[in-house]
Amino acid sequence: MNAHVTYDNLPQAVMSLHEKLDVIGSRIEKLSRKQIFGTENDPPLDVDEAAKLLKVTKAGIYSKVSRNAIPFYKIGGKLYFSRSELLDEIKSARHPTQEKQKTDEPPAMLQQLFLDKSSPASHQ
Repeated sequence: MNAHVTYDNLPQAVMSLHEKLDVIGSRIEKLSRKQIFGTENDPPLDVDEAAKLLKVTKAGIYSKVSRNAIPFYKIGGKLYFSRSELLDEIKSARHPTQEKQKTDEPPAMLQQLFLDKSSPASHQ
């Protein structure tokens, strides 16, 4: 672009500025994604990739985002997801196995016995 802008070359100057702004915007978006995700081992996922990972529809992803049920990033009006954060979210919702439940909880009979002995009515 010429340093000297005249009335005659104004449309070309404005178009040149728009092109440069588009380039700058895309570079900022790339830098933002790098800063957020920080690693090449966890590249950002788009909505389609997140839906595929979670085995839900795109509408399901949008629903989860609107309820803040999954972690997401919004950059330049686009949604991005971290694979590791989505997998961590799945792991955090893990229910204990039956074996774990059996070892952590006393049997129902023992619970009832304990409750009966500790109730004030049983001390009278």
